[in-house]
Amino acid sequence: MSYNINSIRIIKSNAFAINKAKLDALRENDNLNRPEVSFLDEEWEERNTENVRGLLFIDNLWWEGEGSGRSYDTLKMLLVRFSGDADIIITWEDGETSGLRLRDGHVTEPEVVQSLADE
Repeated sequence: MSYNINSIRIIKSNAFAINKAKLDALRENDNLNRPEVSFLDEEWEERNTENVRGLLFIDNLWWEGEGSGRSYDTLKMLLVRFSGDADIIITWEDGETSGLRLRDGHVTEPEVVQSLADE
């Protein structure tokens, strides 16, 4: 993608988590193509919940700002290190949307279909 990610929204998840030790190892990898704002930032960790087994359960996901479009493939590669399930909608700067679906370490890119619920 030649433009950047504006926002990421987790629309459905079940036991979506990352091992704290894996997250720390990713943070130490200087070879990763990272955007301006990402879940590798220390502040992101504070907004999620850690349990006694060292898992960080994910309520939100950061991968936005300058460089996020160029590093979209890196995001997909990193998501395989998470456990559990998550359906994620990405909104790009131009308003287009993309979908990522994580199922226990396997990432796919389903089509995003939007609709209004019944009143």
